[in-house]
Amino acid sequence: MKLKQEVKEACINQLEEKYESLIRELEAIRESATGETKSSMGDKYETSREMLTQESNKLTTQLELVRKQLHIVANIDIGTTQSTVAFSSLVKTNKGYFFLSVALGMIQVVDEKVFALSPAAPLSKAMMGLKAGESFQINGQSQTILAIN
Repeated sequence: MKLKQEVKEACINQLEEKYESLIRELEAIRESATGETKSSMGDKYETSREMLTQESNKLTTQLELVRKQLHIVANIDIGTTQSTVAFSSLVKTNKGYFFLSVALGMIQVVDEKVFALSPAAPLSKAMMGLKAGESFQINGQSQTILAIN
């Protein structure tokens, strides 16, 4: 259970860092847009403003996604034990650890590499509903579930 708590905290930390980084980028774009002055080359000014607006919109969308992911991970109850693989499971297979939460990729926690996966990921779907000791195949490779936390 301790590893699951550390994985959850690492996910939250990674998401918070990403959120803060996106906020800084968005602020820089807004400052840049404010600093733009209309010159005699009107088309160049308008093109620059449009590019800044598009980038701002893209960052705003990313911020919303990270905010949702942060909310999802923060609300995971790590005290719940599960007998089958489900959302919020920390699954140990013969190939490694997988945390079914949000798509963050590999996270280093203590001495373990843990892959944070979305429940919609093919690997997650292949494991869903299975119990410790059961095996599944994905991409032609077999994996056995050793433990579920």
